[in-house]
Amino acid sequence: MNANPSNIKKKKSPETSETSQSQVPLTPAKRLGRLAGWMSFGVACLIFFTLLKLPEDRIKAYIDGTISAALAKKQISFSTTEGRLSILFGISYTMKDITINFPPPHPPVHIDKIEVAPSLLSLIFSNYGGKLWLENGKGQLSASFSLKNTLFSASYKASKLEIQKLGVLPFLAGVQVAGTLDGNGSFSGDYANPTALEGEGALTFTQISTEPQSIAGFSIPPLSISDAVVEVKAEKGKAVIKTLRVGKPTPTKGKVDDIQAAVTGDVTLAKQLDNSQLNLKIHFTFSENILKSFVLLDTILGAGKQGDGSYSYTLTGPLMAPQPTPGGV
Repeated sequence: MNANPSNIKKKKSPETSETSQSQVPLTPAKRLGRLAGWMSFGVACLIFFTLLKLPEDRIKAYIDGTISAALAKKQISFSTTEGRLSILFGISYTMKDITINFPPPHPPVHIDKIEVAPSLLSLIFSNYGGKLWLENGKGQLSASFSLKNTLFSASYKASKLEIQKLGVLPFLAGVQVAGTLDGNGSFSGDYANPTALEGEGALTFTQISTEPQSIAGFSIPPLSISDAVVEVKAEKGKAVIKTLRVGKPTPTKGKVDDIQAAVTGDVTLAKQLDNSQLNLKIHFTFSENILKSFVLLDTILGAGKQGDGSYSYTLTGPLMAPQPTPGGV
């Protein structure tokens, strides 16, 4: 007699048993985390594909127009032969073969490449930030910054950058200077309160030279300086000068630097930068080339003249109105 199939107890397969055991109910926290993850992914995809459909020419025109409007306030214009917008790994805008025209009598400046990458993540949180890359010949400069209200952070790195080709010093200070710049550093703080400044940075200028020119009504002869080094560290309300040296005390390749100077000391920062207090010691020497060009220089600085022909002074007092005292080194 055959057994009734309905009376036979069905045996669960191992696969069914394992599946039922794996289906553990999710906790509210896990559900919320999974939902947040999918929402973030969805928003990222929406932004990405929206940017893909944006008219690139209009964006480039807007960026170029914004830059032109900002520079026009300083009577500066610029042109570029190539502009490229990229959205992979974040938005960036690259310009190549840039010509910057300064107001007369300053000559135009050419830069090989500039790339700017604003930080979209910072903008989401009402911050401003981004990165900058610059290439010119063999020289490179990279910098980054972030700003929220009055709080900021910034960093930079320069390598073999020829400062004469940038045309910044002639326009800002009216001084024609040639040389190569290297250095790196990072700073952070509150620009409304200099006492909160922290960080350190270094700059090295090499093969410095100037052409004959007039500065503040004085005729300056051609100058040659082998190098200049600046190293500063800011912490606990002070900017400490670790190294500040111009020229070398010994001749370089048989040639004496036209200016030799060394500065030590610190600056006590104040909430109003102009009220910051100096505590500096300066020791410097001029070449015969400079002394012959400025016959009154020795008379003006004579109070601080040392036995070896150099000069020494101590600078104290407010940043914008320092009090020089002969000697002190």
